[in-house]
Amino acid sequence: MHSPLMSARRISGLTLRVLCLIVLSCNGGLEPPSTSGPATGGSFAGLITFLNWGAVDTLYDLRLVAFTSFPPGDIVTDVLQGRAVVYPALQNENPLALRGTDSLMYTVIAPARTFPYVVVAHRFGPDAFNDWLPVGQYDLDTNFSVPSSMIVEVGRITSGVDIVVDFANPPPVPGP
Repeated sequence: MHSPLMSARRISGLTLRVLCLIVLSCNGGLEPPSTSGPATGGSFAGLITFLNWGAVDTLYDLRLVAFTSFPPGDIVTDVLQGRAVVYPALQNENPLALRGTDSLMYTVIAPARTFPYVVVAHRFGPDAFNDWLPVGQYDLDTNFSVPSSMIVEVGRITSGVDIVVDFANPPPVPGP
């Protein structure tokens, strides 16, 4: 006959063995997984300031887009094939900002490369493929026909990528 004390010791011993097995098989417990290679990207960050918000019925979406060419080629193809970085990502249904926002700070993870055209794009209608216009762009001077390039380096944050979005005075639409 087994005494309650002996049964408790068996359960405790079994529990201890299972616990040891779990701990030994965890390989680092709750540590984040290590990367399997060198970093290939960095990020960029800045402040977006909003002026002269447009009519509510024409604001379907806002996204920050960094293009790898200027003027961009087929914008939809560039985005779908990864030749442009979109923030927030297209899978995210939330726009960059809500109507009435004065400004917002942002940080975007991006591959290491030069982005000659960084823009805030405004979707003004229901067609998600065609109803887009630039409403602000990264520019270090007042010649808005030629935007300033931005460089992302491996493992670094490119800061100061500030953009003024003026719905009443948008930058020109780039052409071929």
